[in-house]
Amino acid sequence: MKWMRRFSAAIFSMLAVVSAIAANGTAFIANLKGDVVIDGTSSRPRLMTELGQGQKISLSKDAEISVMFILSGKEFVIKGPGAYLMGESNVAVIKGAAPAERQSEWRTSSKVLVQVGQTYSASIRMRGFISGKTVDKPYSLYYPVQGNVITLRPTFRWYTGNTKGPYDFVLFSGDKVLHKARVASDNFALPFSLDANVEYSWAVTAAEGEVRNGAFRTANRDDMAQAAERKPDNSAAFSDRLMYALMLYEMGAPQDAQEIWAQLAEERHDLPELAALARH
Repeated sequence: MKWMRRFSAAIFSMLAVVSAIAANGTAFIANLKGDVVIDGTSSRPRLMTELGQGQKISLSKDAEISVMFILSGKEFVIKGPGAYLMGESNVAVIKGAAPAERQSEWRTSSKVLVQVGQTYSASIRMRGFISGKTVDKPYSLYYPVQGNVITLRPTFRWYTGNTKGPYDFVLFSGDKVLHKARVASDNFALPFSLDANVEYSWAVTAAEGEVRNGAFRTANRDDMAQAAERKPDNSAAFSDRLMYALMLYEMGAPQDAQEIWAQLAEERHDLPELAALARH
């Protein structure tokens, strides 16, 4: 079937990306547009793919790629047409215009890039991500249900599926009930602040009696302060917002990173990997 061929091709492409990431690259792709080719391969590279010394980047007219070096945080913005060679700490021109350089304060690691690549691959396999569409979701809790959160007043969200409200919300700390509420919609904003670095659990019961349970942990105060201080606004460069999502992911807050990837996916429909990461 046609969709199966597309699905298999997407999985194969992602496995190639993960293999490239595992090759101890010195930089990674922080943005790309248009027709970009790495080492003459026919497949288009994906966002956050690592690049190593000696690799060749070719760009057609109107294409663009942003390469960020992992250790230094130096970013090279390259616009086509042209051909370029990856160096140990810079990008050399073979032909074309010289790249624009930008020194960034952002840092990430190969480990995080590998983890994000694996997350993307799992999203394709588990969520049925085909041509930008996902399978229908049943009644379930959505946020927060995984890892840390970087706020002490999260807004709890769930998928209603075919269930009907109202919904009974309960928040626990251990066996202690901290808060109860009856909610008509699919979200609830907590009216008070939680404690930092503490595990919590919560439950939502639908009118039909269906119960769903979730758990999460609030981040430590240092991480929350750093996240608040470094959060870029919506007008910031694409790579800055991408790096912010990677920072949240590294802090153990994958769902908060998803929120950023979802925002970027709305802006960049040409980068389906963002939509897949947002849906994981």
